[in-house]
Amino acid sequence: HNRLQGEKTRLAVAVQACEAAAACISRPSSPQDTAHAPIPDREIAVRVRLEDLIDQAQNRLSALTAGVSELEERDRQLASLGQWVADQRTQVTEWRARPAKLRSDAARVELTAMQELLGSLGDKKLRLATDTPGSQPELEAQLDSLEDLLMETLAKKQGEQALIDEYRSSLANTQTYLDSLG
Repeated sequence: HNRLQGEKTRLAVAVQACEAAAACISRPSSPQDTAHAPIPDREIAVRVRLEDLIDQAQNRLSALTAGVSELEERDRQLASLGQWVADQRTQVTEWRARPAKLRSDAARVELTAMQELLGSLGDKKLRLATDTPGSQPELEAQLDSLEDLLMETLAKKQGEQALIDEYRSSLANTQTYLDSLG
């Protein structure tokens, strides 16, 4: 990134120098000289070549500027993804610390949110792998770690919910049995 900025600056200075040189060449040699002397062919050729070089330099400068903007945007996106991972890790840690939900609808909502996060996490991992393959190992490791934590939390919550459902079923069977006795 710094190298691109340095090249961009050098190119801008070169363009300014070329423009200044072209302006000097195109000025009349003396303000008192009112007669227009014919411009020599060599000077015309030099002017044309100079203008071509200026155009090439400006095109390269534009390409460098676009490249720098692209890299800055990618850096912003990666920083945003890093913040998202940190926020989601906090959320998953909170889910993991909470006790099991006894109301089945509340438990279902929580499990659905975890499943949606798992899908979103997969999308972000895929996007990172396709956009910048292998260039962000730390971020990839954070995503993998978040995925592992989420999978463990999801399995824990599903296991707890299965125990609660089994308890409810046993309770209903016991209640039915006691009602039949009495």
